Amino acid sequence: MIVQVDVINEYRWFLLIGMEVTFWLSLMGFFITRYWFQLKKISRVSFAIFIGNEVAIFTLGVLDYINTGKVTNYQVIILILLIYALTSGKKDFRKLDAFIERKIKQWRGEKTEALTSITPPEEIGKPDMDYAKREVKTWLKHVILFLIAQIIFLFLTYLQAIPSQANQVISGILDVWTVILVIDTVISLSYLVFPRKKK
Repeated sequence: MIVQVDVINEYRWFLLIGMEVTFWLSLMGFFITRYWFQLKKISRVSFAIFIGNEVAIFTLGVLDYINTGKVTNYQVIILILLIYALTSGKKDFRKLDAFIERKIKQWRGEKTEALTSITPPEEIGKPDMDYAKREVKTWLKHVILFLIAQIIFLFLTYLQAIPSQANQVISGILDVWTVILVIDTVISLSYLVFPRKKK
């Protein structure tokens, strides 16, 4: 049965853009309160908003499918955003978190941990295989997560526990995920073939 959600359907793109803006604002709020004002407990509020925002984006995708009864570009975009958030997004967040913390400490005139982890002069310019290994480990986690999702989907399909329409949606989602995984594979393995240089 198609549920009519006229308001959400009419303004769905505005809602998605608004939630992305909310994401970046909450992220900025998290960094400012945590590192500039050093209010770590209050920074959790911004982090909670960030998590709630991702849940809301997922809900938009579900409501859009319920309303249209088919896979749309809107749902695919939401899927890509969520897959990124669950895979590479976490790694990028950690990098950004470390960068912001270091920069704010520099602005405040405080010592940073980066000063104690300078690459020795004799190592500069050599292949950074440690970085390549970290990238491959992250990629392996992505592969394992993908395989688990595939196994669960095949198992539920075998049991005929998924309605035909939902089956098509999940199949489309996994197709998009496959493309993302292929891209992630090429990028991650390239660090082994062409490792970046130590700085």
